[in-house]
Amino acid sequence: MQPCNGSLDFNISDYEYNTNTMLEQFWVDLIQNNRGKICYFHNWGGYDSILSMPSLFNLPGYEFEPMVNNGEVMCLTISNSKGKTQLTIKDSIRLLPGALGKLARDWKVETQKEHFPHYFYAYDLPSTIKYEGPIPPYVYFEPKRTSLADYEILAEQFKDNWSFLEVSRTYILGDVKALYQIMIAFFEAITSKFSIDPLSVVSAPSTAFKIWRTVQLPKLNGELLKVYDLSHTEIETKLRESYLGGIVDVYRPHLKGEGYYYDVNSLYPTAMCKPMPVGKPNLINLTVEDFLEDDFTFFGFVEATIRAPCPITPAGYIGLLPIKLKGRLICPVGTFSGFFFSEELRFALKNGYE
Repeated sequence: MQPCNGSLDFNISDYEYNTNTMLEQFWVDLIQNNRGKICYFHNWGGYDSILSMPSLFNLPGYEFEPMVNNGEVMCLTISNSKGKTQLTIKDSIRLLPGALGKLARDWKVETQKEHFPHYFYAYDLPSTIKYEGPIPPYVYFEPKRTSLADYEILAEQFKDNWSFLEVSRTYILGDVKALYQIMIAFFEAITSKFSIDPLSVVSAPSTAFKIWRTVQLPKLNGELLKVYDLSHTEIETKLRESYLGGIVDVYRPHLKGEGYYYDVNSLYPTAMCKPMPVGKPNLINLTVEDFLEDDFTFFGFVEATIRAPCPITPAGYIGLLPIKLKGRLICPVGTFSGFFFSEELRFALKNGYE
């Protein structure tokens, strides 16, 4: 990973305090001086992209291909009119979840995050940027980032003069350096243990999955522990219909008289103690009668049409078999079809489903 070509400060006062003009020039400079490279911004999808992308999308002659997850941009590929990639932007928080200051401490990098009064505003933008004088009061700092003890050290450091422009420049440049050092440390840690290209992944899960496929899976197969990789297959798409995650609806029963409330925890470890489907799947035709027979040992996934019990019954009220409808998880009543894990389906059948 090579650093970008040099550094350049963008002062909004040089652009008549027009944010869009300054951001457009920033994007032009970043793209033209770093063609074909990858640029990381921390928490870009959750914050900075919202503020900066309109100016980027206004640039003529470029095409944009975003990768979006839960409404946030994870990665953005910028290409010219001929389809050649000019710059790729990735959100480093997807690889290293956490606040930049904590990551800098955890990775023990040289540059640590500085302190800044994020809530300081002197009447208007020009006055704020030109401000020089006593350090702003502690109320303008975020307590979770700057303790009172930290502030007292800053007050002593800037007892003669505090300049908004100079401090903000140091603060922002420190963030850039810290992120660069963190990413270098992270990439070196990955490549020292696994033969993968860390620049080819966009998130912590994709990193773990790539390590699994390229390192752990061949190792298991070499030890004659056959593990089947169903990634990007038609059957994987089908199986995912039954993987719906936990149902975390909160029901509020009202206890009359004396009694006890119980909160059930550790369901994931409990489930992991039970048998799970493994191996190469075999597609078979299965009748309802076969599945209901006590001595039938089918174990896997079933596509079935179900009739839920009446909503006034406990099983009907809670809902035991979820499906996805228009991207949302629901436990329907009445008759519906879905793809279910066999043991979940058997549990539902024992509690009133048909």
